[in-house]
Amino acid sequence: MARRQGEEESGADENASGQGRGSSRARRQPRSPRRDRSAAATRGTVGAQGKAGNLMPWLIGGLIAAVVVGLVGFPVFQEVTEEWPGITMADQGNRHLATVEEEHIPYNSSPSTSGPHLGVGLAPANIYRQQQADELQVHSLEDGHVVVQYDCGDEDFSNLVLQLMSVVQRAIGDQKRVLLAPYTPILHPETGVTHRIALTAWAKIDVFDDFDGERVTKFIDAYEGLDHHVRG
Repeated sequence: MARRQGEEESGADENASGQGRGSSRARRQPRSPRRDRSAAATRGTVGAQGKAGNLMPWLIGGLIAAVVVGLVGFPVFQEVTEEWPGITMADQGNRHLATVEEEHIPYNSSPSTSGPHLGVGLAPANIYRQQQADELQVHSLEDGHVVVQYDCGDEDFSNLVLQLMSVVQRAIGDQKRVLLAPYTPILHPETGVTHRIALTAWAKIDVFDDFDGERVTKFIDAYEGLDHHVRG
């Protein structure tokens, strides 16, 4: 009887022990999948924020560089794509002459735009009533002058001349190297047709008949002050 009671007590102890182990196992059940996903999402968000923070200086730097390149590049692009006024002539060089009478190659335009010219002396910015020698005015072009010329025949000081004088006087008042003078003949360099007005700069010429103040000013603004001496 006592032996049976001991066996029953031993079995009870084993059951209690088993229940304790079962309870421990119950407490160590795996974490909920929802909790794992939440933790992973949190880590992902933190990681993304860290990467964004690392990339931000590069993005800002790239944006600043793009703006700077745009600001610097725009004038260059504008200069490359801008249509320069007048007709471009072949450059006939910068040979210096001792006198106007010294023999030299013929000029390739009328009025001339480059080529042999006096090494000493030039026609400074002014309004002239006499035609200037090609050898003299080409030196002025080499020094960055723009020459405005007219051929009005007997209408020496016609309304056209007065209009040209107004533009040139304003340019000279702005300290620009521009001169006005009569010249004959004024010829289109490609067709040989005569015209009343010529605008010349180094290796550039524009010819037309009717006064166009904007056209004259644009030509002056494009070429006045450009030095064409040979460096070497």
